[in-house]
Parts: sequence; structure tokens; C-alpha cells
Amino acid sequence: MAERNLSERTRGKKLSVNVDLADLEQRAKSILTTHAFEYIAGGAGLGHTVSQNRSAFDQYKITPRMLTNVSERDTSVEILGTKLPVPLFLSPVGVLELSHRDADLAVARAAAATGVPFIFSNQASVPMEKVASVMGDKPHWFQMYWSKSRDLVASFARRAEACGCSAIVVTLDTTLLGWRTRDLDLAYLPFLEGKGIAQYTSDPVFQKLMDELDDSLPPAVTLHSIIALFKMTSAYPGKNYLKKFLSGRPRKAIRKFVSIYSNPALTWSDLSFLRENTKLPILLKGILHPDDASKAIDHE
Repeated sequence: MAERNLSERTRGKKLSVNVDLADLEQRAKSILTTHAFEYIAGGAGLGHTVSQNRSAFDQYKITPRMLTNVSERDTSVEILGTKLPVPLFLSPVGVLELSHRDADLAVARAAAATGVPFIFSNQASVPMEKVASVMGDKPHWFQMYWSKSRDLVASFARRAEACGCSAIVVTLDTTLLGWRTRDLDLAYLPFLEGKGIAQYTSDPVFQKLMDELDDSLPPAVTLHSIIALFKMTSAYPGKNYLKKFLSGRPRKAIRKFVSIYSNPALTWSDLSFLRENTKLPILLKGILHPDDASKAIDHE
């Protein structure tokens, strides 16, 4: 790769992608909408955790060893019985439609081409089955936000297993949405426009849960609510826009999602339910305290 880049530069050919991450971020800012960029780039609160994480990562140094013949390199590693070409994963990132027209499918193509595992997001823009079909036999996992509906949790687990995911990664540190000031300033949340909820709208259990909603509560009619309704309808699956619009299901999907998205009442004892509903390895994402790490081992 380095040799090819050097050869191209000697011919005056510039790289198509910024190699400086700060420049890459600025380029993204110039291309994306303000709402999309602030949602992607922003953290919770005043952003202290984001800056502290970056600062903490900067403390790690690589100490190379000399005279060890690195002409033939092996960066492979084995995780959960699967040999990977590099010790890297593409982490779950939600609402990828904000940054690319092909959303999760674009990432899947890149992952499949490089052999780097892709962790499907619970808040994906494309259902896991479609993304898995692009991945083929390349390794992929599924990240889960634990819903208030146990039936939906079980359905997500079954679907992940059926579409070839090798593990389920349960996110534990998002029992509530963070206080995201940059999004609040813009009064923006992509989920309220139907973006990033494809795992839900493609799920049979979620579709049944939508039927439980009361249809007698009409939305307040304002210019903003009308625009939002058109966006919800565009995001909802199906090609017949008018049929989707008249059905009222796009709005129902948002209302139901908001009501069951995460479960702040989740406890360690709930993990046994997931174990009963999948044979896949279960990884716990978000653990920081040593005592919680010990509890995780106890609940293996």
C-alpha cells in the first residue's frame, strides 16, 4: 500500500481520501448537512468524555523491537474461534444514511473486501438480513440495544443468528439517550424522522407492537409536523409512497420506537433471558468498573 501510494505521488496523483483525520473531518463537515454532521461529530454534555477518551488513547505508545525480520508480517488474530486478518472490527455505527446513500451496505462491501468483521448496528439504516447478504461468509456480529419489549429482544437475537452473525454485542451504557447539546440546539434526532430504525420496521414482532398503538390521537398539525411526516414516510420501507402515507404506519413506527427503544430497568438477571434465546456468544459492551467485569464473568 505504501509503495503504491508513493508511486502515485511521484506521478503527481493525489490521494482521493484525506490521510489527516482532522482534515478528513473538516471535509465531511463541508459535505454533510449541519444536522447530520452535528449528530455524528457531537458527544454528550460539553464533550468532556470525547476529549478525555482521545487524550487517554494518546497515552498509549507502540515500542517497536529491532532486528526481528519484519519482511513477512502476520497481523492475524483468533477471536471466538474465528481467525481474522487483523485485530480490528468495524464498530456499530447507527444512522449511516446520514453520511452515505448506501448506508450500511457501503460499509458491508468494504468489510467483505478487506475481511475486517462488521458489527451490525441495532440502529441501522438497512435491515441486518440485507447487510449480511453483502457480507457473504465474511465475519459479522450484531450489536443490540435491549428494548423494553422482551419479545423484540428475542426476535432480534433470532434474526442475528439466522443471518449468520457470529456473536451478539449487548450495549449496556445507553439506558437513556445522552444530553446531546449540539442536537438539542438544532432540535434534531434522526430517529424521529424514521432514520436508523430499519432493524425495527423490518421486524415482525415490532410490526405487531405497532398495532397496539391507539389511532385516536391525531398529531398536532404544524408546518414542522407535516414536514416530519413526509420524511417519516420516505424512510419507511415500501415503494408505494401514497399507500405508506395513508396507512399511518410510518408515524406509528416512530411512536412505538420511542416508547420501547431502551430499557433503564435492565439488571444482570435479564442476561439469562438472552442466553435462553440464542446459541451465539454474548459480549457485554460498555463495562468500565472492575466489579462489573467480575459480575460479567459470574454471569457467563
